[in-house]
Amino acid sequence: MKSRVLGALGTGTELEILEERGEWLKVGLTGFVHRKFVKKVALPLTPALSPKGEGGNKGEVPTEFLWQDEALKTLSVEPSEAKAADGNARQKKLAETYNQYGNLLQNVSDTLDMDVGVALAVICVESGGVGFKDGRMIIRFEPHWFHKLWGKANQDDFDKHFQFTSWKGSTHFYRETEEDEWKSFHGNQGKEWSVFELACGLDDEAAKKSISMGLGQIMGFNHKQIGYETVQAMFDNFNSDVRYQILGIFDFMTSGMKKALAGKNYVTFAKAYNGSGQAATYGKMIADNVSEWVNLTS
Repeated sequence: MKSRVLGALGTGTELEILEERGEWLKVGLTGFVHRKFVKKVALPLTPALSPKGEGGNKGEVPTEFLWQDEALKTLSVEPSEAKAADGNARQKKLAETYNQYGNLLQNVSDTLDMDVGVALAVICVESGGVGFKDGRMIIRFEPHWFHKLWGKANQDDFDKHFQFTSWKGSTHFYRETEEDEWKSFHGNQGKEWSVFELACGLDDEAAKKSISMGLGQIMGFNHKQIGYETVQAMFDNFNSDVRYQILGIFDFMTSGMKKALAGKNYVTFAKAYNGSGQAATYGKMIADNVSEWVNLTS
């Protein structure tokens, strides 16, 4: 943006941001300042209705989770100014992801005093920046979790349809009937949904708790950690609007996870977010994506 200088602002000047245009923030009818000179302060979240309804706490409590905030649930997802998707494959994916979700990501990242590049890196590692495919959210069915939640008590029925030897995806197989050949399914969303729907027919709640959902690939059994009383409510929201998927990522991050990201301890973050199985691999991938974002935007 090239325009004449209208004036100078002293350190500590309070501003109301009226509009965001990429790296520039509109703070008056005709004035803009660059976001690198501005520290955004979080405003109180919109009050939400108390689950108790009328009576309890006068019917209202402050929202505890980002996805409950009315302003965030209606905020434009896409940025007004796109990033050029040039450079290597990782930079292109980061730019493409920012161009889809950048406005909401930037607003929440600023509110939490987090670098948006870090949030982008996490999303690209978890889901490749894809929240939906063919009108349905991205999922991954984990048969070892379905076994833990349902199959152990129903071993014969479980063995008719599912096979696994560890948490590693290469050992996961399914079949519709006992006459069918065993088939792998990870890496193909059509198959992921087929095996998931098969599991839902056996136990709907356990099946939904056994999938990771959306951009952040959050497991269904974590529904209460991100503010959903039931896994069905989490599933419905994540499958209806990518905003819920994005806000769910930040709601899932504990203070320890955020501290690890701020300190560039990406392996520590990955261990807390995904488990210890592939923490080193995921941590390095996050670090590489953060580096490429810096290269892309510098």
